[in-house]
Amino acid sequence: MPFLQTSNSSDYLKRRVLIFSLIPATFFLILIVLLFTLQIIRGPDYERRAKSNREQYAILPAIRGKIYDKTGNTVFATNKRSFVITIVSQNLPEDLNQRKKLLKKVAKLLNITEKDIIKIISKRKFSKYGSYVIKRDVPFEVVAFLAEHNRDFPGVYWKSKPVRVYPHRDLLSHVIGYVGLISERELLEKEGKGYNLESVVGKSGVEKMYDGRLKGKDGIIRRIVDASNQVTAEIIDKGKEPIPGDNIYLTIDGNIQRLTEQALGDNIGAVIVSRPATGEILAMASYPRFDPNLFVGQKNKTEFKKLLLDKRKPFLNRAIQAQYPAGSIFKLVDSIAILDTQKVKPDKTFICGGGYKLGNRFFSCWSNHGIVDLYRAIVFSCDSYFYQTSLILGPEVIADYARKLGFGRK
Repeated sequence: MPFLQTSNSSDYLKRRVLIFSLIPATFFLILIVLLFTLQIIRGPDYERRAKSNREQYAILPAIRGKIYDKTGNTVFATNKRSFVITIVSQNLPEDLNQRKKLLKKVAKLLNITEKDIIKIISKRKFSKYGSYVIKRDVPFEVVAFLAEHNRDFPGVYWKSKPVRVYPHRDLLSHVIGYVGLISERELLEKEGKGYNLESVVGKSGVEKMYDGRLKGKDGIIRRIVDASNQVTAEIIDKGKEPIPGDNIYLTIDGNIQRLTEQALGDNIGAVIVSRPATGEILAMASYPRFDPNLFVGQKNKTEFKKLLLDKRKPFLNRAIQAQYPAGSIFKLVDSIAILDTQKVKPDKTFICGGGYKLGNRFFSCWSNHGIVDLYRAIVFSCDSYFYQTSLILGPEVIADYARKLGFGRK
C-alpha cells in the first residue's frame, strides 16, 4: 500500500510539473504568433501607416498656358504668383475645443469668420484628401507670420500658386472668357483627366474650349512632418514635377482688336473683322464687355452681381451668341438659289417701282430701280427684285439654301 501511494504521488507531481511547464510554453507560443502577425503578415500595413504619419502629399499646381494674339506681341491671359492658405482637416487638433480655438485664431488672422471657414469646408466636402483652400491672394506679411508661428497653427498651411491675370482687362473678354475653381459636377465629368479639388478650369470662351491644353499637368510635393504634424522638409520626387500648359495663339490681331473696340465705343452691338481669303477672324468686338479679372481669386461678389443684373447683358457675346435679321446679306442666299435651281433665269427682268405690293401691304424698296435682272439687283441691292423672285423660289427652297450656307447654326 505505501508503494502504491508513492506511485500516485509521483504521477500527480509529474502532471503538475507538466501543466506548469505548458502554461509559459503556451504564452510563448501565443507571443510568437502575435509577433509573426505584427511583423510578417500586418507589418507592411503598419509600415505604410507609420510612413503616412511621417509623409504627407500635396498638389503642386501647373502653370496655365498663356493666350496670345497672332503676332505674339499682345498677351491676353497670363499668370502671376499668389499665396493661398489651406487647411488639411486630418491634421487639425482632435480635441473639439482646441480645434474651435484654432479656427477662431485662423479666422482672425485672415480677416474672415469661423462660419466662412466652415462654409468652405462644407461646400467642398467632396475633397479626396480633406484639403481646403480657405483664403486666396493672401498678403506676404500673413504668410510670413504663419511660417514663423507654424507650430501654433497645426493643419494650417500656406503655399505659392499661379493665379490667372488678364493684363488688358476687358479687351477681347468675350472671346478669351474666364476661369474659376472647379465645381463638384465638373470634377465628376473630368474624372481621370488629371483634375483635382484645387483645379482652376475655364468657364467660358477660349479658356473653356482649350482648357485641356492650357491646364498642363499638376505635380506632387512630398512633405515630411514631425510628431506634432509640423512640416520639416518638402520634396518633389523625379517624375512628379508639374508640367506647364500649352500657350495658345489666336488669329486675332491685338492692334486691330483695340481699334475695333475703340470704333464701337459705348454703342451696344458687335463688330467682326475677318480676312475673306482665309476666313481668319482678326477682331471680334462686342459691347458691353466685362473684366475677367473679377472672377480670379477672391471673387468680387458685388461687381459680379451687378454684371448679372445689368439689362444690357455684358456677358453676351453679341458677335456669335445673339440673333439679328440678316438684312441685305440674305440676298446672296436668294441669288445662289436662283443660279443653282434655275427656277428664275438670271437674265429675267422685273420692274422695281420703289417697292412691291403683296396683298394689302406695300413693301418698300430703298429706291426706284426700274427694270432689273439678277446682276443689276445685286449691284443696286434692289429689294423689290428679291421680293418677287422669293415668291417664285418658295420658302422651302430659300430655307434649304440658308441652312446649307450656315444660317441658324453656330
